[in-house]
Amino acid sequence: MEFVLDLIAERSVIRESLKGIIWTIFFNRLFGPITPSTSEFLNITYPVAINLPDLDSSIDERINQLVKTRFDKNNHRGIINIQFLDKDRHAASKKKTGWFGRENQPGESLKCWESWLINIECLPIDEIPEKHPATPPPPPPEHHTDDNKYSVNIVESIKSFELNLIKIIDIVDKHKSHIPPITSLESSPFPYKMIITPPETEVSTTSAAATTTTTAVSTISETSSSSSSNLKSDTTDEGWGNYIKKML
Repeated sequence: MEFVLDLIAERSVIRESLKGIIWTIFFNRLFGPITPSTSEFLNITYPVAINLPDLDSSIDERINQLVKTRFDKNNHRGIINIQFLDKDRHAASKKKTGWFGRENQPGESLKCWESWLINIECLPIDEIPEKHPATPPPPPPEHHTDDNKYSVNIVESIKSFELNLIKIIDIVDKHKSHIPPITSLESSPFPYKMIITPPETEVSTTSAAATTTTTAVSTISETSSSSSSNLKSDTTDEGWGNYIKKML
């Protein structure tokens, strides 16, 4: 399945905003044992897993690459495509097996079972409004009403971040039947890719659809190195969604 998010963020906070969105996606796809914690983006709390430093570093690396290669003076849009993969069981059934029925590992075929397209619009750095501007900026979200230090574009960044956070939670609570069987003890049982794609491939729909192929400028495939003896067995548990909603 494919899900689309449209994120707006000012240049000065785009790294932190995008990191919060990506972490929220991964947090809901780490079906194995994790150490949950929280982080903040402009007073908005989002979930993280503190026992996965490699994943955290990979997220930072992809974001830095996106900012450096996509957000220059002439371009203010970019896309990150997060794909979760699983073994292609139809293809695997046709492979020959070695001794004792073990499948040959080289050339193992993977297929994408879920894709998140994040369309990012980078706003220019805006000046903080004066104490009594001629045209007052739009009001910030409710829990920021006591803080009038934000510029117009920062306020827009906060609103966009919060809306996307809620959208992710609603999506993962609603769509669960497509999740493949979990056969690994790792915190992240499914391989994943974080792909930076050209802005001309931007998708504007917001509904789930069949997975489509995108042109990748840079692709990185990674798997979590953390493992544990306990496996989260019930993928239909709504505990994480409720946990995140309480933070909001």
